[in-house]
Amino acid sequence: MLDADSLLRDDLGPALERCGDIGLVRAPHEPLWHRYLAGVTTFRRMPAAERFLAELGTFLSTNLARGQARLYMDQIALYVCAQRCERTYGGSIDHLPIEIFCDTLFRDGALVWSITQNKNEDNPFTQYKRAILQRYQDMLM
Repeated sequence: MLDADSLLRDDLGPALERCGDIGLVRAPHEPLWHRYLAGVTTFRRMPAAERFLAELGTFLSTNLARGQARLYMDQIALYVCAQRCERTYGGSIDHLPIEIFCDTLFRDGALVWSITQNKNEDNPFTQYKRAILQRYQDMLM
């Protein structure tokens, strides 16, 4: 899954060949609400991933239905489900490198660029986004 504030820069296939059922970008030294980043997550159609996604969906829908939506709820949900997965199922989560799969510095070698601030400023992210939109708009014309 790719967050709305992320841009895919290249084919993820080769980088994910050795990735297991679940791939999450983990920032181990961040507070728990930033520990698992929602910019990009990967799942294979396997029981562990299906179980993880079911629990993630339940966590999110339950909190939304109760009126308990919070900032970073997606990342909190990832944290809760990752902890449960590791405790209950022995953990089948691969940690994706943040500098490759959730780069906020917009480096050339990253596969995914993510933006968290200054979304309307002229920066490499917005320039790349404009170029993508223009390319697809031209294809539709």
